[in-house]
Amino acid sequence: MVFIKRFRVHNSKNPKIIIENAAKLEVEIPKSSIAYVPAKEDDDAYIIDYCMSKGAIAVSNDQFRDHADRFEGDMKAKFVQWRDAYRCGFTFVLDEFMPSPSFKPPKGGPIPTESESIDNEIIEWLENEMKKPIQLSTLSNRIVGEYGGKSPRKAIREIGGIPGRTLIAQLKTMFGDRLDIREEGHVVCIVDEKSKTQTFAGKPSDISDDSEDEEGVQRIPKYNQEIIGIGKAVSTVLDIVGIPLSERISTTSMFQRLLMLMRPKKVYKTSYALIGLHYKKKTGHNLRSVFASLEDLCMEINTSYVDLNATITPHPNNELVIVVKH
Repeated sequence: MVFIKRFRVHNSKNPKIIIENAAKLEVEIPKSSIAYVPAKEDDDAYIIDYCMSKGAIAVSNDQFRDHADRFEGDMKAKFVQWRDAYRCGFTFVLDEFMPSPSFKPPKGGPIPTESESIDNEIIEWLENEMKKPIQLSTLSNRIVGEYGGKSPRKAIREIGGIPGRTLIAQLKTMFGDRLDIREEGHVVCIVDEKSKTQTFAGKPSDISDDSEDEEGVQRIPKYNQEIIGIGKAVSTVLDIVGIPLSERISTTSMFQRLLMLMRPKKVYKTSYALIGLHYKKKTGHNLRSVFASLEDLCMEINTSYVDLNATITPHPNNELVIVVKH
C-alpha cells in the first residue's frame, strides 16, 4: 500500500515538487494499492494508523517520533511498540532498493487495540509492585525473580513487548505521567496526578534508604522527597564536568548568537570513571544505577540541553566529550 499526496504526482502549477518517476507510479502499482492523502492532512498519520491496524510494516526513513503525542495511555505504549518493531528504513544502492540491514521482520499481526493485550499481565504486576515507593534496584531484582531473564529490561521486552534502552524508559512507556521518579532516579512509584504535584516535607525520618516495611517494600525518608528525576542527575554530571550554568542555557538573542559564533567552541572532556567516582561522592549513588551506559548519559544530555553536544571516545579511553555549540 502506498500513501502519497496527489500534488506530489500531479501538479501543473508547481512541477518541481513532483516525485521522480511519477509517471511509473500509477503504471507499476495497482490503483487499488495507492491511497491519495488530502493535501492538508498528515500523510504519516494515515500510514501509522493503517499499519498498526493491519500489522503492516511501514517502509520509511521517518522515525515517527513526533507522533507519540497523538496517543494516550495504553495506545501510546502500543504505538511505541509498533514503531520500534514495524518501521523499516531503506536506501538505494546502484538504483536497487535496499532495506535497513538492522531491520528484523516481526512475527506479524496487528498491534492490539483492545484493553486486553499480551503486556497487560506484566503491567498490572508492575503497577502493584510500585503502589508504594520502591528502590529501582529492588524492583529490578523482583522482575528477574518473577519473570526470569538476564536483566529486567530484557524480561519486560520479551514478555511484555515493551521496548526501551533502560528500565526507566520502559516504565515511562507503560505508565507515562503516572510514573513518579524520585531520589535522582533511584526510587519509583505509581501515583495519580494529584499526588504527583505534591512535594513531601516533614521531620527527618528514622527510616534509612535501605530499610523495608513489613511487606518488604523499600521505604525512603519522608523529608526532601521532591521529584528530582533524570534531569537532576544530568545536572550533577554537568557540574562535575565543570560546565557553568551560563553555558547550558540556550541564547535566544540573535546578536548574542552572532557573537558566540565568532568565538571558538568550548570543549569539556572528562573520563567516565572519574565522573562516576565524583557522582558517588556527591549523591551516594552509583552513576550506572541511573544511566545504564555512557551512551544513555549522552542521549539525556543532548535531549535536555539543545546547545550541548555530548559524545564518547572509543574504548579504552571512555571519555565524555561535551561541546558547547553556542
